[in-house]
Amino acid sequence: KVSMNFLHLRAVYAADQGKFDEALSFMDRMAALYPNSPHYVRSGRSPVLITMDDLGRAELELRAIVAGEEETERVYAAMGLTGLYLTQGMLQMAKEEAQKCIELAESLGDPGWVGMSHFNKACIDRLTGDLAEANRQVNLACPDVGQAQIYDLGALHLKAQIALEMGRMEDFEKQLVG
Repeated sequence: KVSMNFLHLRAVYAADQGKFDEALSFMDRMAALYPNSPHYVRSGRSPVLITMDDLGRAELELRAIVAGEEETERVYAAMGLTGLYLTQGMLQMAKEEAQKCIELAESLGDPGWVGMSHFNKACIDRLTGDLAEANRQVNLACPDVGQAQIYDLGALHLKAQIALEMGRMEDFEKQLVG
């Protein structure tokens, strides 16, 4: 039995070379060999479809997973939809999908997914110019002082950027020291 990782890497490699039919066949083979994989968003057809610039089919693939039962994958697929809409400049749809991500993540009760979902929403709110909401979201994404890990740097950096953009120099300087 061929490993799932090998099939995924072969599919990505084929897609990068523009061999999309080959890439999709590797993804299909992976789905047949590993039908109950909990990693099907990350190793499903949507990344290849995005590479092919077939965003409509990629959206359909991701929507099917969001409607599914695997909770973690639903959150991950919703994040994928958020990114898909961002790449197309569809900020309002990205914002709506990011909010759905938060709701899904909160239903799981997993602090990592919740924080990541709030971080994604904060990024979109900042892009749309809603700095007050971006600030609120990034505060929900950031860990308590003294609890930050290396993977929290993105949220902490965004928090400092938002403070600076809002003209809150004191808050910005606290972020630099903290």
